Amino acid sequence: RKRRTHFHSFMLDVHRRAALFRKTPGYRGDVFLHVGKMLARETSVLCFDELQVTDVADAMVLTRLFETLLAEGVTLIATSNRPPRDLYLGGINREHFLEFVALLETRVHVRDLQAGRSGHDYRRERSETDLPSSGF
Repeated sequence: RKRRTHFHSFMLDVHRRAALFRKTPGYRGDVFLHVGKMLARETSVLCFDELQVTDVADAMVLTRLFETLLAEGVTLIATSNRPPRDLYLGGINREHFLEFVALLETRVHVRDLQAGRSGHDYRRERSETDLPSSGF
């Protein structure tokens, strides 16, 4: 029950599910609480590639969504080029997003791989001989 996904694709899926739930007859309550519980039933480990927040719609729902995922016991793993405090810098209504930053800083373990400071780029560790003969 593991899921690995690009963060942007994950959020597209979250908003798609939210839209479907809103169309459900008798819909009530926090749609993102419902989506979070649905996702928790489907996966116990959720791994995000490139957690980056640039969309105001994403920024406004992340706290409720992640609180639900964590409360339901989902293990979250993510890569990001930014520490939590630098996510959504300059974004519209960022003051509302800071609750999500606080959630990340208090509820998850943040590890800095120091690629930027050490000058080592782990993405470039594959040698050119590792590339397929087509060059792709």
